[in-house]
Parts: sequence; structure tokens; C-alpha cells
Amino acid sequence: MRAGDTFYVRDRGVDTHLWIVISDTDIDPEHVLLVNMTTYEDYKEDVCLLDVGDHPRIIRKSCIAYHEARMTTLEELKLLVDGGRLSIQAPVSEEVLARIRIGISRSRRIKYRYIEILLEQAVIE
Repeated sequence: MRAGDTFYVRDRGVDTHLWIVISDTDIDPEHVLLVNMTTYEDYKEDVCLLDVGDHPRIIRKSCIAYHEARMTTLEELKLLVDGGRLSIQAPVSEEVLARIRIGISRSRRIKYRYIEILLEQAVIE
């Protein structure tokens, strides 16, 4: 998997959000950062809003839930894909990936350690 790739967890009882790889898996396969999209509500962080047309799976105004960001490894993701536990979806465009990454610097809810990893990978400034 690479930056911009997206997936759902097949077990919808576990999670229903579309997840996006935002880190550079070629540079650092041991620190793969993921964020998810969720339906936008007034109380949610609005630093990266997405709408119909930004991705085929978006059917209403959505936002990136930076507070839900997760870190894993490329190997773990491959094992989950190979085991049929993830449903791969269309990747986000370069433009949408850039917007998501820009939102990281504006988010007050993402863990600072995740920001450090993205800075080390030089995918954000």
C-alpha cells in the first residue's frame, strides 16, 4: 500500500469508516499513518472538509477525523489485505491527499508523534 490508498475494514461491526494511508510507505514501512473520513457534523474538526466528487465513496459532506489517526506497519497492512480483512477502495487523488496532509498542521486533535513522523518522512512541512 502507498500514500493515498484507501480501504474499509471488512467487518463493519468493527469499523465503518474509509481509511486513508497518508505517510510514505516507501520511505518508512515501519510507521504507516492512517486517517479516516467521517460524516461532517458541526462539532467535528473542520480543518479538512471533503465533499461529493473528492472520492467515489463520499456521498455527503465529510471530514478527516485526525483524532482517530492510527499507526501501523506496511507488513501488518499486507497481512490484513492477504487475510481478506480489508476491502481496498479507489485511492484518493494527489490533490485530496495534499489537502489531508495540509490539515495535519491545522489539526488540534492529532497526536504530536504522528506529526513528527510525517515531518521525518518530509511529506509535510
